[in-house]
Amino acid sequence: MSTSDFIQGQNQGMAIARAASRDANLAVSRAKGVVGEWKSYADGLNSKLADAELSKLQVEAQLARRDVQQKALREALAQVAPNHPLLTLLKKMGDEAEAAHFRQAGYLVDFESRTFRKI
Repeated sequence: MSTSDFIQGQNQGMAIARAASRDANLAVSRAKGVVGEWKSYADGLNSKLADAELSKLQVEAQLARRDVQQKALREALAQVAPNHPLLTLLKKMGDEAEAAHFRQAGYLVDFESRTFRKI
């Protein structure tokens, strides 16, 4: 084997190594891009989850406010007019309103067992 054959072999080996290095660098670069895309997607989901949790908390707070107000109004009505027909109708009215809300969302509700069924 001559010196030129040896040098040519080294040069081919180096070319293969450089190509492999470029391929590896490209793969790492692509992987970083994919990771970045997934991170952005996950951050978006986390943001939506935080917004949904805040919205749920706001709805729960509004319901708590209405419950307190309704209880106070019921008690006041019971003191002023203990036999008022509205006092006996309130549960039925509430159940009907709640059932209508669930029907609009595609569910039937059984108030006795508190079970829900998809329509």
